[in-house]
Amino acid sequence: DFIDVASDRLVRRIIVSDPEHPESRAGAEAKARAVLGEGTWVKLHELHVDEDSHVASRDGLAVQYHEPALAVRDTTSSFDLVRKNERTWSHPAGARCPGCDVCPAPLAILDHAWADRLHGVLLVEVSFTGGSDICWEPPDDFHAVELPPTLPHP
Repeated sequence: DFIDVASDRLVRRIIVSDPEHPESRAGAEAKARAVLGEGTWVKLHELHVDEDSHVASRDGLAVQYHEPALAVRDTTSSFDLVRKNERTWSHPAGARCPGCDVCPAPLAILDHAWADRLHGVLLVEVSFTGGSDICWEPPDDFHAVELPPTLPHP
């Protein structure tokens, strides 16, 4: 997936492998490599996610997501870099299970996070948990968040 960081919009998707239809993606890997070769890329650094609090942190950055509130803090200065509600990251309740009138809205949690402070990019993976083992859960979502520029230290 190619996600525009400024808008958190999916701008392009290339499916390289589809286990259900392996023959349908002939040449997809070459196409993906060609698309990747068109740009300049930086590696994002994986943040450590505490499984109990679902707070991701590394190198002076802390990311907390308690649906729908997202908070990104510079832990060295205690300055909030981002603080906003991300209502579009949630999924509504609905009738999705056989024999279930209305499944509860699945709870969205921060599962993984990667960042590059220098380039102002945060990528988060949001996963979902339902009310029970039979309730519908949407697939994980990836969201890009633009971080303010890193200020030089005096």
